[in-house]
Amino acid sequence: SGGEPLLREDLVDILENISCLNIGEISLTTNGTLLAKYAQILKDAGLHRVNVSLDTLNPEKYRKITRCGDVELVKAGIERAIEVGLTPLKINYLLMKHTLEDLEDLMDYCRDVGAILQVIELMPLDETLKKYYVDITPIEKKIEEIADKVIRRRWMHNRRKYYIDNLEVEFVRPMDNTEFCKHCTRIRLTYDGYIKPCLLRDDNLVDILTPLRRGEDIKKYIELGIHRREPYFKG
Repeated sequence: SGGEPLLREDLVDILENISCLNIGEISLTTNGTLLAKYAQILKDAGLHRVNVSLDTLNPEKYRKITRCGDVELVKAGIERAIEVGLTPLKINYLLMKHTLEDLEDLMDYCRDVGAILQVIELMPLDETLKKYYVDITPIEKKIEEIADKVIRRRWMHNRRKYYIDNLEVEFVRPMDNTEFCKHCTRIRLTYDGYIKPCLLRDDNLVDILTPLRRGEDIKKYIELGIHRREPYFKG
């Protein structure tokens, strides 16, 4: 985690080394602005699929949210990634007060290009974020009402996946969600070398960079990170 991965000069080396481990699906989350340029290179290096962060298709609003971004570059990257086979491609749409009106347009766009739409709940962890928060529950209920089919992804936080007229929509709801925690299978490595057992906590991190630099076997530190995993929201 941490930062835009396509800015890393060693990204191809990282992907090639990970792909040699035969660990299953390798995916990457990106803002998409450099994706058109690197999609084929990433595919050749062993990447299987991508998630692209996109909260609006409105050029002016996109520039305001990202401070300098060009949504047309992102769209070109999405379409190129699908073309070279970095699929299933998911679009990460963060639901906020000022992006709520963009949901329908993003649903249409995902349907047109063949992407999956992930509607992500904002985590209002401080007072600044709370003013942007939108209750995701009524939005999901509306989607459920018009869905042709609903399934649960038990290996992925027990999320519901909605199928609506050749479109797949998923909801990612980490807040106050015991099912999200109960079915979580994730462990994260931060940009500065810490294992992060829980998305919602920073008080149980495990430093692996320091022992790695000392030449230690880091297996026990990885195991410690796994041992520290526990549900944040308990039912």
